[in-house]
Amino acid sequence: MIVYFPAQIGALSSIFGVQFVSLFGIEAKYANLIAISLVLFLLAINLIGTKFSSKMQSIITVLKVIPIVLIIIWGFFNQNKIPAPIFPLTVGDNISFPNAISQGLLSALFAFEGWIVVTNLANEVKNPEKDLSRAIIFGLSAITLIYVLINYTFLTVLPIHELVNNNNAAFEASMRLFGQFGGKLVAIGILISVYGAVNAFMITGMRTPYILAQDNLLPFSNKIGKANIHTGVPVIGALIVDAIAIIMILLGNFTVLTDMLVFVMWTFNTMLSIAVIILRKREPELRRPFKVPWYPLIPIV
Repeated sequence: MIVYFPAQIGALSSIFGVQFVSLFGIEAKYANLIAISLVLFLLAINLIGTKFSSKMQSIITVLKVIPIVLIIIWGFFNQNKIPAPIFPLTVGDNISFPNAISQGLLSALFAFEGWIVVTNLANEVKNPEKDLSRAIIFGLSAITLIYVLINYTFLTVLPIHELVNNNNAAFEASMRLFGQFGGKLVAIGILISVYGAVNAFMITGMRTPYILAQDNLLPFSNKIGKANIHTGVPVIGALIVDAIAIIMILLGNFTVLTDMLVFVMWTFNTMLSIAVIILRKREPELRRPFKVPWYPLIPIV
């Protein structure tokens, strides 16, 4: 409630602002203002109602795949590929191999973070035992394939030194592949993609304080644990998470926020995995609508 969802919303909104000013030639100092405007706009959209924001999310999910697929296809047919050998694996100067791998893994853990967030919607899914596991398995499989292909395209379009610490890699790669006009169109598609990601974390994030308050685990739980009668939206929960997100945008940047949220979230994910083992021993007769396959291998991994 305090770190993970606000940092996700803040980090993605920050990168939206950076991409936006880059695409439209606006001064970089306005990036944070655009990021905060995005948070406020999506807050307003979500306050209208869950059904409206969910339908919007479904449309954006389809739209955001289009620019990514275009980049991948054009990348394969690109005649001016830069050699991108994966082996031998090497690391930068003055850094150990385990240190380099762990830093790279941090970014990957952030990129694949959505699998755990889906479970926040379990209460609103008709058949969570089957539907959630399917959503996670098929969703992660599709995402993995897309990420591998688009990263391969980036590596064959932009030299590695241009990719390092580059927040505009997708924009610059699309400009190289499609030229000025086509590149800008694809970049707009990428903005839509980031917009969709912010909205997804907002939809799930606002429910965290709401659920905690319903179990009376927060100060003022009687107020935070209420949803709007007409829309079903936990208004105070949304205001709490988005207010913290705006503060984070003003105090941090994409790299700082993602490092922070990955550290916090994976500390909790590790504890969740340990909790599975503890609960199996402590409460063996507990009703389990969904059981972890290949137990205890999966929680240990």
